[in-house]
Amino acid sequence: MPHLPDDGGFIVNLTSGLAIAPKSSAAVYCATKAALRNLTVGARNQMALACRSLRIVDVVLPLVDTPMTKGRGGGKIGPDAAARRIFRAIIRQEEEVYVGRAALLHGIDRFAPGLARRIMSRG
Repeated sequence: MPHLPDDGGFIVNLTSGLAIAPKSSAAVYCATKAALRNLTVGARNQMALACRSLRIVDVVLPLVDTPMTKGRGGGKIGPDAAARRIFRAIIRQEEEVYVGRAALLHGIDRFAPGLARRIMSRG
Protein backbone atom coordinates (compact mmCIF):
# COMPACT_ATOMS: atom_id res chain seq x y z
CA MET A 1 0.00 0.00 0.00
CA PRO A 2 2.76 2.56 0.68
CA HIS A 3 3.84 2.30 -2.95
CA LEU A 4 0.45 3.30 -4.34
CA PRO A 5 -0.22 6.93 -5.20
CA ASP A 6 -2.30 9.07 -2.87
CA ASP A 7 -3.25 11.81 -5.28
CA GLY A 8 -6.90 11.01 -5.88
CA GLY A 9 -6.30 8.37 -8.53
CA PHE A 10 -8.22 5.17 -9.00
CA ILE A 11 -7.86 1.50 -9.77
CA VAL A 12 -10.61 -0.21 -11.78
CA ASN A 13 -10.87 -3.97 -11.49
CA LEU A 14 -13.04 -5.78 -14.03
CA THR A 15 -14.82 -8.82 -12.74
CA SER A 16 -17.92 -10.56 -14.03
CA GLY A 17 -21.15 -12.20 -13.02
CA LEU A 18 -19.10 -15.38 -12.84
CA ALA A 19 -17.54 -13.98 -9.66
CA ILE A 20 -21.02 -13.97 -8.11
CA ALA A 21 -22.18 -17.38 -9.29
CA PRO A 22 -19.70 -19.72 -11.00
CA LYS A 23 -20.24 -21.55 -14.26
CA SER A 24 -19.49 -25.27 -14.00
CA SER A 25 -17.37 -25.31 -17.16
CA ALA A 26 -15.02 -22.53 -16.04
CA ALA A 27 -14.22 -23.14 -12.36
CA VAL A 28 -10.71 -21.64 -12.38
CA TYR A 29 -11.75 -18.54 -14.33
CA CYS A 30 -14.69 -18.00 -11.98
CA ALA A 31 -12.49 -18.46 -8.92
CA THR A 32 -10.00 -15.85 -10.15
CA LYS A 33 -12.80 -13.36 -10.77
CA ALA A 34 -14.18 -14.01 -7.27
CA ALA A 35 -10.69 -13.57 -5.79
CA LEU A 36 -10.28 -10.26 -7.62
CA ARG A 37 -13.65 -9.09 -6.26
CA ASN A 38 -12.59 -9.90 -2.70
CA LEU A 39 -9.19 -8.28 -3.19
CA THR A 40 -10.95 -5.15 -4.46
CA VAL A 41 -13.18 -4.93 -1.38
CA GLY A 42 -10.30 -5.63 1.00
CA ALA A 43 -7.99 -3.09 -0.63
CA ARG A 44 -10.78 -0.49 -0.65
CA ASN A 45 -11.28 -1.05 3.08
CA GLN A 46 -7.54 -0.70 3.70
CA MET A 47 -7.47 2.57 1.79
CA ALA A 48 -10.37 3.91 3.86
CA LEU A 49 -8.71 2.91 7.15
CA ALA A 50 -5.49 4.60 6.08
CA CYS A 51 -7.44 7.72 4.98
CA ARG A 52 -6.02 7.39 1.48
CA SER A 53 -7.75 9.06 -1.45
CA LEU A 54 -7.00 6.31 -3.98
CA ARG A 55 -10.33 4.87 -5.09
CA ILE A 56 -10.75 1.22 -6.02
CA VAL A 57 -13.69 0.34 -8.24
CA ASP A 58 -15.17 -3.08 -8.99
CA VAL A 59 -16.96 -3.25 -12.33
CA VAL A 60 -18.99 -6.45 -12.67
CA LEU A 61 -19.54 -7.03 -16.37
CA PRO A 62 -21.92 -9.32 -18.21
CA LEU A 63 -20.75 -11.20 -21.29
CA VAL A 64 -18.93 -8.68 -23.51
CA ASP A 65 -18.61 -9.19 -27.25
CA THR A 66 -14.85 -9.73 -27.59
CA PRO A 67 -12.66 -12.23 -29.46
CA MET A 68 -12.54 -14.31 -26.25
CA THR A 69 -16.34 -14.71 -26.23
CA LYS A 70 -16.78 -15.32 -29.95
CA GLY A 71 -19.31 -18.10 -30.50
CA ARG A 72 -20.42 -18.06 -26.86
CA GLY A 73 -23.73 -16.97 -25.44
CA GLY A 74 -26.20 -14.35 -26.51
CA GLY A 75 -27.21 -10.97 -25.17
CA LYS A 76 -23.64 -9.69 -25.13
CA ILE A 77 -22.89 -6.03 -24.71
CA GLY A 78 -20.43 -4.30 -26.99
CA PRO A 79 -17.00 -3.25 -25.78
CA ASP A 80 -17.87 0.42 -26.38
CA ALA A 81 -20.95 0.15 -24.14
CA ALA A 82 -18.85 -1.53 -21.44
CA ALA A 83 -16.19 1.19 -21.68
CA ARG A 84 -18.79 3.98 -21.47
CA ARG A 85 -20.27 2.43 -18.32
CA ILE A 86 -16.81 2.08 -16.76
CA PHE A 87 -16.01 5.75 -17.44
CA ARG A 88 -19.40 6.82 -16.05
CA ALA A 89 -18.66 4.85 -12.86
CA ILE A 90 -15.34 6.64 -12.48
CA ILE A 91 -16.93 10.06 -13.01
CA ARG A 92 -19.73 9.28 -10.54
CA GLN A 93 -17.21 7.89 -8.02
CA GLU A 94 -19.07 4.59 -7.76
CA GLU A 95 -17.36 1.76 -5.88
CA GLU A 96 -19.32 -1.22 -7.21
CA VAL A 97 -20.90 -1.24 -10.63
CA TYR A 98 -23.12 -3.99 -12.01
CA VAL A 99 -23.47 -3.64 -15.78
CA GLY A 100 -26.38 -5.00 -17.83
CA ARG A 101 -27.34 -8.56 -17.00
CA ALA A 102 -24.77 -8.62 -14.20
CA ALA A 103 -27.09 -6.22 -12.33
CA LEU A 104 -29.96 -8.68 -12.72
CA LEU A 105 -27.76 -11.54 -11.50
CA HIS A 106 -26.67 -9.46 -8.49
CA GLY A 107 -30.31 -8.86 -7.58
CA ILE A 108 -31.20 -12.53 -7.94
CA ASP A 109 -28.17 -13.52 -5.86
CA ARG A 110 -29.19 -11.19 -3.03
CA PHE A 111 -32.64 -12.74 -2.69
CA ALA A 112 -32.20 -16.27 -4.07
CA PRO A 113 -28.52 -17.26 -4.17
CA GLY A 114 -29.35 -20.85 -5.03
CA LEU A 115 -31.29 -19.70 -8.07
CA ALA A 116 -28.39 -17.50 -9.21
CA ARG A 117 -26.01 -20.46 -8.96
CA ARG A 118 -28.41 -22.70 -10.91
CA ILE A 119 -28.80 -20.11 -13.66
CA MET A 120 -25.05 -19.66 -14.06
CA SER A 121 -24.10 -23.32 -13.72
CA ARG A 122 -26.10 -24.14 -16.83
CA GLY A 123 -24.02 -21.79 -18.99
